[in-house]
Amino acid sequence: MQNFYPPFQFKKSTRRIILLIVFSGFFTYSSFAQGNVILSTGAFDNCMAPTPNSGTYIPSGTMNGKTQYVKGASLRIIWTGTAWAVQGEDPAIGGINWSTGWHNNSNTAKPPSDCWIADFGCFPITLSGDAALFTTLNSIDRVNPNPTALNTINFKVSFSTSVTTILTSNFTLSTTGVTGASIASVSKLAGNDWNVAVNTGSGNGTIRLNMANTTGASHALCSALPFAGASYTVNKSSLPLQLISFAGIIQQEKTILSWTTTIEVNTKYFEVQRSINGSSFNMVDNVSAAGNYIGQRNYQYTDDITSVRKQSPALWYRLKMIDKDGKFNYSNIIMINSKKNTALITALPNPFGKHLSVFIESAQQAATTITLHDLSGKMLNTQKVILKPGSNTIRLNQLNALSNGNYILKVQNAQLNETIRLQKAD
Repeated sequence: MQNFYPPFQFKKSTRRIILLIVFSGFFTYSSFAQGNVILSTGAFDNCMAPTPNSGTYIPSGTMNGKTQYVKGASLRIIWTGTAWAVQGEDPAIGGINWSTGWHNNSNTAKPPSDCWIADFGCFPITLSGDAALFTTLNSIDRVNPNPTALNTINFKVSFSTSVTTILTSNFTLSTTGVTGASIASVSKLAGNDWNVAVNTGSGNGTIRLNMANTTGASHALCSALPFAGASYTVNKSSLPLQLISFAGIIQQEKTILSWTTTIEVNTKYFEVQRSINGSSFNMVDNVSAAGNYIGQRNYQYTDDITSVRKQSPALWYRLKMIDKDGKFNYSNIIMINSKKNTALITALPNPFGKHLSVFIESAQQAATTITLHDLSGKMLNTQKVILKPGSNTIRLNQLNALSNGNYILKVQNAQLNETIRLQKAD
């Protein structure tokens, strides 16, 4: 409990005179609604005497350089010099001893509308009318997908109430790795939200938006500042496209390829490539991309394989994903089996170097063990996977420590027991 007192005290013998002056001031100001403060309390309104504490407080001179507001002779809102206080008679003591029921440490020109701290176990209060508007900063969230390669990213800043003015100078950036990042603009969204646009500068790293102050803003904040918001991971080295699936099936003399992206930034087109041996790929066709798109987008391409199907029991496909700046990446490689209801297994490249990709076309889901052995039978690498029906790609990494020579790859499950002879050659 904390009590605040004015910088001077009166003897009891003079209080009756002061009360008469307060009453005369009350009648003088009551005819003017403008400038009044309306106090609203919680469920109970008996924190201080006289009750009710809620209601209209009218301007009545100044206290410590700021306007004081009174309700009758025994309730007031004043600036104590260090805090705003709602004061009145303590019901447990009796008499006007100006005990503090609520206080607010905000050094505002007018009593704050919110963020009052209750003393004596009082219920929360809010002020309206001639009060300094306060609000709460709820969150600072990302708007664009993350990670990103965008030159401009956006943050949504959400408040508890409507804020009419926010400035770029109210925010700061915390960055790692990137240089030249800057806050470009702020703009009002629907409801209580604002958008903050940020230039990502150059380089790769992270950018976080913080609210640092409320100078020049229309509202003060109850929230502690600085307020750290969400951050983006910026990666401009890789192609700004996220491929989340790539698959294919053979129907009669055609391969039906389908793929899904979740974000595209300046993507120009997809080059569909095919191979009959899993290592040498040729372009089949180009498929135009959306260019700039946020959210899942589905693509499909039908490849006529009449002329190549007899050359190999399997076909391999990959996508070359090209953006408008000429940058490109390759998708994972998928293998399509032209023989129905049979398993087809291939390991590439052969000879292999630091890694090896095992392609398995499975007719059904199956728990499978893949092992790599030397010619003496010693097991050097093992992976356990669950095959899904269709094309599966399993990558064996960290093989650079193996000596050049011949090796045996085994693929085993309830339906399979296949062996492939491989060669290691760096």
